[in-house]
Amino acid sequence: MTVVKRDPRAAFDAAAEFRRARRRADLRELFRMLGLQRVPLLSFDEVRRRLRAVEGSTQTLEDVPLDAIVGSVGRTFDFTREFLPLQDSDMDRWVGVSVAMSGLRGLPPVELYRIGDAYFVRDGNHRVSVARQLGAKTIHAYVTPVYTRVPLSAGASPDDLIIAEEHANFLEVTALDRLRPDADLRVSTPGAFAALLEHISVHRYFMGIDEKRPIDHAEAVAHWYDQVYRPVVASIRELGMLRGFPGRSEADLYLWLAEHRGRLEQETGFALATSAIAEALTQERVHRPRFDVAGRERLLQQAREVGANPSIADDLLVAMPNLEWGLPALQQALWIAKHEGARIYALHVAADERAAAAAAVASLREAVLSAGRAEGVSVQFAVAVGEAAAELRRRSAWVDLIVAPLTQGEGAGGFRIQARYRALLRRSSCPLL
Repeated sequence: MTVVKRDPRAAFDAAAEFRRARRRADLRELFRMLGLQRVPLLSFDEVRRRLRAVEGSTQTLEDVPLDAIVGSVGRTFDFTREFLPLQDSDMDRWVGVSVAMSGLRGLPPVELYRIGDAYFVRDGNHRVSVARQLGAKTIHAYVTPVYTRVPLSAGASPDDLIIAEEHANFLEVTALDRLRPDADLRVSTPGAFAALLEHISVHRYFMGIDEKRPIDHAEAVAHWYDQVYRPVVASIRELGMLRGFPGRSEADLYLWLAEHRGRLEQETGFALATSAIAEALTQERVHRPRFDVAGRERLLQQAREVGANPSIADDLLVAMPNLEWGLPALQQALWIAKHEGARIYALHVAADERAAAAAAVASLREAVLSAGRAEGVSVQFAVAVGEAAAELRRRSAWVDLIVAPLTQGEGAGGFRIQARYRALLRRSSCPLL
């Protein structure tokens, strides 16, 4: 047997390097305990269990980026995420590896598992630790792939692991990755996939009511993705919403819009279109003006030049104080809606709760909805209590045009806007007709 003697000078230098690494490791642990650094070394067994991963049968010899090695098999308490040593008892082993790696003998490649873009040390934790301390960028490794339905990034944190586990559960239940292979439902917060599952469940329930038959789960998943999720994402992309929400994904914004939609339905009394909510919230987040006359004129002129017939109003808000004064405004709104393919939200503002519940209001509601059905236009009716201009102004952010009734002027003055709506001329965030 050949005995290789250790160079005393090399061993001394390696021991000094180990002590420096230990001090850095203790500092990292202090930061972690103080909540300033929350990314520990990941456990391969835990990741494999959470993601329902399956080990491959082949190995390949590769040069692996050291920064992409984020976990270990059974040694997660011996090293930090940067593979700094945490145990003083590892000094002799660490020094021996360091001397060997910097000498002529070298060492065999390490053995790694790969899950997505992340690598886990199967054998060779000390070699990875020393290589990083020596400033190396890559390491020679035998890599065994481990397959999962959920991608894992090299920067994965414990929260990312929880999200990845929830994603794996979501795919196990929905099989969306097989039904729609191009679907990208990445999220940034734990709990989001449970919310998506609830959306699918509710969608399946209402599908069954609408179609008067039991709905297969796979059919409901595909229909939800095609008819609910994708149109919302199309609006998110068209409006560039992600610019106003750095670090968030399209699926995050889908859930955020759904949450806002429910709140706004309670506040406004209308089932607002998701596209209208998305547009208004985008304008608020990225600080765009809602109504740019010059910009809109340019767009209209460009459309005319290519022979297009652009829509300039998708959502109309109509003030309905009563049938006498509100009907002409409603008729004008219906004419616009038919030409624009728009939706109408009719609002009656009552002085108090008792007036809001009066029989006359119920009659007004039926007259408004009947007029919409007769013209084939989507019309909703809501009642609010308060001051008319203020209630209309509160809802102006979600529509493209407000239609307000006129009143007969005195003498030969013709018609003029009713006094209760005049404040809208100065304060509305959208045009007033």
